[in-house]
Amino acid sequence: MATGNKISQQIQYLRSKRGWTQEQLADKLSVSKQTVSNWETGQKSPRMGALQKMSDLFEVSIGYITDGDGTEELLDTKISMTVAKLSDDHKLSVYKFARQQLAAQEKPELPAALAAHADDVDHKYTNEEIQKNVNFLNDAIHKYKKNNK
Repeated sequence: MATGNKISQQIQYLRSKRGWTQEQLADKLSVSKQTVSNWETGQKSPRMGALQKMSDLFEVSIGYITDGDGTEELLDTKISMTVAKLSDDHKLSVYKFARQQLAAQEKPELPAALAAHADDVDHKYTNEEIQKNVNFLNDAIHKYKKNNK
């Protein structure tokens, strides 16, 4: 991937993450909207002074803007840019899946299968419900092992 392309992706992501229009970012950087548009389309690259202003404004390193430095921020960028391209129905599916994953992560006492397949990830499971599901899963595992010896 070309460096200019990475810069354009990062500027677009950082601007969008804050909910700013190109015009709003341009005002904050004292440049024209067309300049920001050129940066985001990769037609032109910002000069060092503009990179420094963006670095300060977005509270990230210049390296993050130019190279996507920072694994977590880079992953967030990739996720956000990918999801932005999805239809509303697919965005909703991604959101539901992410909520299920978060529920599984935040409730380690639940079997992962239970949390990941819950219809309502905010449901507070009673100990009885958890035990019932654990018993069901243990029975299923036992039957599987028995049938696949």
